[in-house]
Amino acid sequence: NAFLHVAGGERAEANRVQFVSWGSRRWAINPGDAGARAYQQDRIRRFAAKSDGVFFDSHSSGDIWRVMGKLKLLEYPDHASYERDMIELVKGIAGALAPKIMMLNTSEYMKPFDYAMATAAGAVHLERMNNPLYAGMPERWRWVDTLVAQHVLVELVTLDSWQEINTARGVFTTLTPGNYASKAERAKMFELASYYMVVPQTPDLVLLDLENAWKVPYSTVWLKAQEYDIGHPRAARRVIQKGRDPLGNGFQVWARDFDNGVVVARTASGWKDRNFSDSTAVSVPLPGGEALHVLHGDGSLGPAVSTVTLRNAEAVIMVRGADGAAQR
Repeated sequence: NAFLHVAGGERAEANRVQFVSWGSRRWAINPGDAGARAYQQDRIRRFAAKSDGVFFDSHSSGDIWRVMGKLKLLEYPDHASYERDMIELVKGIAGALAPKIMMLNTSEYMKPFDYAMATAAGAVHLERMNNPLYAGMPERWRWVDTLVAQHVLVELVTLDSWQEINTARGVFTTLTPGNYASKAERAKMFELASYYMVVPQTPDLVLLDLENAWKVPYSTVWLKAQEYDIGHPRAARRVIQKGRDPLGNGFQVWARDFDNGVVVARTASGWKDRNFSDSTAVSVPLPGGEALHVLHGDGSLGPAVSTVTLRNAEAVIMVRGADGAAQR
């Protein structure tokens, strides 16, 4: 009873739902079985006895229904009842583990099922979601807002590594350094700006991860700009400019005010527009006409300007710098 079985057969080992994940053959657990729930709670509580918590990888609506979406299950005639029991399983584990952390990797999925599992667990790893070249970043920012509003701990995670971005392959072919020293610095500064677009007044619930390759030492890819103190957010993000760039593609520019400056981001213009070169550049006046300094990846500041040039999928963090803000 602790496992799921294919409809039309018996509750026997030979009829269990099987799948392969990361090279390992697995059986699907029955989330509604009381014994399976008790076993999982006990096992994970013991597993995390000397840790701060546990991380559940590949635990999204996409991961689950990719395996079982086309199967007819003996225990569950419909998806809704399975999702209900899975949410209760997650909630039970999180409760047994408290006050330690239970974090699910829901990746880029934003279905109601993912929302329910994330709020039940209390912490979520958004792998691949902080992607400067993805046109749907505003919707992803709203997704983070929704989770944080329910007091879910959110880890905002990059898609591409420094090394990948600095290549000339694939989507990075047209990417130029723009306001920065390298293509990777431009992308990582957008990712940092993306974090600032969603960070709440008290930042404890939003974590930033700019390198998703766990074998890469942070000392080799650390973005010094993360240490610059831009203060607390003063207001919600907003659109400050819309239009068409020199190539005729529509664009919009977002901004958010902070104590010591303003964060400005031009999100990717469209699903089919994969040009991120200098030919897409537009001029963006800073809100209020204030002259501020561009913050570079190494923590240094550019000259004071009241207008910045932004290419497709480019962001800047504008700070008062020598005019008032201080570095940590």
